[in-house]
Formats: sequence, C-alpha cells, structure tokens
Amino acid sequence: RAWVDNARIGETIEIGGVTLPYRPVATKIGRGLTGNMRSYQSILCEHILAALVGALETVGGHCGGRADPKEFREAQAHRGIIEGEDGMLKMEGHPFTWPPVSYHLNETLLPYSKVMPYPLTHLGYKFLVEPPLGLPLPPPPEVLIKYRTNPLLAIGEPETIARFLKQIPFMVSLAYVIDETTHFADVVLPDHTELERYELCTNVRRALSRSFLAIALRQPVVEPLYNTKDISDILTEIAFRAGKLAPYNEALNEQLGLIPPWQLEKDRKYPWVEIVERHCLSATQGKCDLKWFKENGALVEKIDPSRLYSVHRTMVNRKLRYPIPYMEHVKKTGEELRENLKKVGIDWWSTEEYVPLPVYLPSKLTEVPEEYDFYVTITRAMQSGWGMNVDNPWLIELSSHDLNQQGIIMNREAAHKRGIANGDEIWVESPVGKVKGKVRLIEGIRPDTILIAGQFGHFLTPVAKDTGRPSEVFLTPISPYWTDPVTGCMQGNTIKAKVYKA
Repeated sequence: RAWVDNARIGETIEIGGVTLPYRPVATKIGRGLTGNMRSYQSILCEHILAALVGALETVGGHCGGRADPKEFREAQAHRGIIEGEDGMLKMEGHPFTWPPVSYHLNETLLPYSKVMPYPLTHLGYKFLVEPPLGLPLPPPPEVLIKYRTNPLLAIGEPETIARFLKQIPFMVSLAYVIDETTHFADVVLPDHTELERYELCTNVRRALSRSFLAIALRQPVVEPLYNTKDISDILTEIAFRAGKLAPYNEALNEQLGLIPPWQLEKDRKYPWVEIVERHCLSATQGKCDLKWFKENGALVEKIDPSRLYSVHRTMVNRKLRYPIPYMEHVKKTGEELRENLKKVGIDWWSTEEYVPLPVYLPSKLTEVPEEYDFYVTITRAMQSGWGMNVDNPWLIELSSHDLNQQGIIMNREAAHKRGIANGDEIWVESPVGKVKGKVRLIEGIRPDTILIAGQFGHFLTPVAKDTGRPSEVFLTPISPYWTDPVTGCMQGNTIKAKVYKA
C-alpha cells in the first residue's frame, strides 16, 4: 500500500521545460544479489514493482538506462529500443547456434547473452580442459594474447586456469609487471604504466543521478622510464602485421563512439596519440582537441532532462510499451532453448528458471554439504578495485588501514568457539579448494559469515605477493552447475566453506 500511495500515479513534473512522469519510488538491488545465481527472480520482482506504477526510467523511479555523451547518443544510443510484437519493446536474444563457435558456448547456452552483463567466459577455460562428453568444441586455440587481466586470480579454480594456460602453444602477454598469468607467457611485450599514457575517459557519464557529465583526459605525469610501448600502439602493430587493420580500426570506431569526420580510416595505421586527438574532437563535436584537454583536464556540462531521461522519451516518441508484468518472451525463449538443447543431447544445462513471473527458488548454496557451515562473501577496497593497482606500494599501504583489508574477517564469538584467536592463521576450505590467511576478529559480522577482500592471493606479482592477503578464487567453482542459466553469472560472490586453525 505504501508503495502505491507514494508512487503518485498520474503526476508529472517539469524539469528544464520538459514535462516528465513523477514516480518517487524505487528499489535498489546490490551486487551481493546480482553477483550470485538465481538473481533473475529478484530482478524480475524489482522490474514488476516499478512497472506496475509506471516508475521505469522516470523521475524518482528506477532508471537502468544511462545518460550518454553526445557522440554516443547520435551514433549509437537507443539502437536497442526497437518495436517488437504488439507495440512492445523488442527483446532481442542470441539465436541458438550449433555446433558452437566459441569455447564458452554463449551462443548455444545463453539466449540473452547480448543484453546480460555476464558472458560465460569462465566456462571456456573449464571446457577446454574438461569438455563435457560429446560437446563439439571448436579447435583449441594456438595463440593467446593477454593484456590487462590476470585470470589465474580473477575467476576461480586457479589450477583449472593453469591447466588451460599450459595447453596454449604460444602465449603473448602485454604487461608492465610479471604477474601470475604473465608467468606462463612465451613472449612479454612491455607496456606503459597508467601514469605514462594518454586516454580520454568518457565513462564518468554513466551515473544517471548526477547533474553533470564530464569528459576527462588521463595524461602522462612522466615520460616513459624504460623501453616500453603504449598498449594501444602494440595492439595496432599486431593488427597491422596480422592483416587485420581494417576490422581493428572499425572496432575502435565502434568502441570509442567516433563519428565523422573523426572516424579512423580502415587501412591506415594510427599512433595512439592521434587516436586520442580524434576521440577528443569527436566527443566534443569538434570543440575541444587534445591540446585543450591537456591544458584544462576535463569538460563538464550540465545534463538536460532530454538526455537524463532519454530512454523514457525515446519509448514515448516511438510509442512503445514495456513487456509487463508477464514476461512472455522469457517463457518462450526458455521453451525454445529446452527443445534445441534436447535435439543436440545437452542435458546438463537447466532451462527451468526461464519463467514469465517470479517464483521462489532456494539458494544454490543449500546443495552444499552441511560440513561447510560458513558463508564466505567478498569485498574490495577502492584502492585495489579490479586488481589494477595491487603492485602500487602507496595504495597497498593506504588500503592496509581499511579493516576489511587486514585479513580474513570473522565473528569474534564464532571464532572463540573454535579456539581461534585474533591474528591466528586459519584455513578456509570449500568443496573445490582452500586458502590460508590471518584472521581478524570483529563483532560487526554475522556468526555464520566470513569476509575476504578480493583482488589478492598473489604469489608472483611484486608488492602484492608480500601482503599475505588471501583470495576467494581458490574457493570458487567453475562449473555449468554453478552458473546461472539465465544471466550467465557464476556463483562467486558468496560460497560455502568450513574454517579451522592452520
């Protein structure tokens, strides 16, 4: 009742001369839910709640779109807002493909892989070392080029990832430091650090709650200290020598949102600094070049309502409706997938969760044996987000003042019952692996839960390997049975484990 009363159904508000629906009700689903299996049901509940009172993409309501910068709005924005059946918003899925053309089987197992944020990349590693019986995978890769990632400590089951890497006949790593995955490389091409390169950053546009958009320039603070090369120049040279320069430049035009006349020509090799120059001009409609950004740092502009709520306005202008609340497309997609999988003999991928209305499903963790009596959840400090700064001693020192970075966090009373004292080394063991670390006892955590900060567990990366901080990836399974069959999300944010003194 409170939800409906506060939705102010039928009311409008004028912002900057634009009249928009006013629905000041919204829910917030966090990463702890979306990063685990069976989250589709909860997301569908949130969608239906908003849809029933007209609070999708409206002022005060649930906004899942984004305020794109001008070049994205004109060149790409809302290309997915297309009319479907009966005037509904078209729900575009990936057509079933058999035999698979990838190692992860996105095109075979995940119809919504075009719109879901979790591709089945993790299964690609698993299937290449332990392929399901009768699965006709493409020929194994002969070359692997790795850059800006460390999959050995970023996914799960590090031993599985290591087995995969050992199977690659020739591996190249673009890196400025020898990390755990680079250790397997046959050739290492040294890259600039982040403080030695240019990059125009437009991702600050994405928060719809902000009143301003900004386009900012990352620029070198020092000249390259050693014989290194910008990662983008390395990739351009590889594309040129492989005879793939034209599709490479097309991909850059698409990803950077470059518009005429600043798009890259297909067959010309551009130095990275010139690409950044073109990006500056394209992103600002020719108003600001690289020199301007070097002197001013960032371009900030106020968001007008037509851009902030552009998804709603586009839906209205095209006279489209959201498919609510009965998700018939999801039901039909699941039925089609079930039939297709049956025809090709795949019985290990569930389609039961493709439902038109939300249903209750118990957590996948209820299937873990009772001896694994702790929930293990993860966190990350902003100083080491995505593991990109773990070799920076200043940021490591700064993050050490964060309680969550000081070891494995455990409830004090639960620890004392097991004879564990503050600072003890403990083992945390799941059905697929175990990890050792020092425990930090606090009151502010549930007795059945422990917390491990992500992005660590290093044994080769300089600086990071000396912290002694553990990683949950040693506990995380890589398996189709531990992967959400609708969203593709692996069960990685929360797992079950048992705890005992080392």
